This record gives sequence, structure tokens and C-alpha cells, in this order.
Amino acid sequence: MNKVPLKLGIMSTISPIEIVDLIAALQTRHRGLELRLCDASAKDLRARLLERDLEVAIYALPGEEVDERTHALPLFNEQMAIAVHDGHRLANQGRYPMKELNCERYIHRMNWLRRPYPQGKGRYLHADILERTR
Repeated sequence: MNKVPLKLGIMSTISPIEIVDLIAALQTRHRGLELRLCDASAKDLRARLLERDLEVAIYALPGEEVDERTHALPLFNEQMAIAVHDGHRLANQGRYPMKELNCERYIHRMNWLRRPYPQGKGRYLHADILERTR
């Protein structure tokens, strides 16, 4: 059987748990598929995809338009949580669109632990990521 290579880039912050079933299904459905995986940031993946260094990329750039040179499909929805001080303008809201966070300063942490803050020190909020449907 001839092997058919497929260069697939995956955003480094996506948990392997989220995509292991997808990769297994691809290899089961297409027996001759030889996956060549790499991980990188979303912006690097998009650049590599547009430069044709990758054939497929799994990444998210919330708030940015899909480049018309690509074909985008939503794979899954993800909830994000933020912790804010009790006095923050979003502290008493339960859910809101991601665009509400535009221009907010934040600390980006990868692989953070989902532990509740001590009582009175802040609270978790959930932001819905808007699906890209184009």
C-alpha cells in the first residue's frame, strides 16, 4: 500500500485529549495516510498553512476573520474561564461573548490548574468562544 503524507499542524495549546480521537479516526478511515505532525502557535500555523508548508492546521484565532484563501470548519466548541477581581466590570456577569474581553489586559497562562479562588478573592467566569462558520 502506498503511503500518502499529510502535513498536519496543531496549535500547541490544544490538549492531545481533544484531538486523539480525530487522529485515530483519520488513520482508521484512510489506511495509507502517513501523518506528519507538528505543533506551533496559532499565528505560526496560519502562516505555514498560507505558505503551503502545511496542508491542514488545527488552530483558533478568536476575533480574527478566517482568511478567504483557506477553508475553515469548526471542530469543537471550547469554554474558557477567566478569573477577575470582585470589583471588575465583568465580575457579576455569568456569560458573555469573547469580544467583551477586547482591550482588556491579561496574563496568559498555559496548562493552568482549574482550582477555585479562595472565598472573596475573585471568581471564575465563563466566556463563550464564538464559532467560526465560514
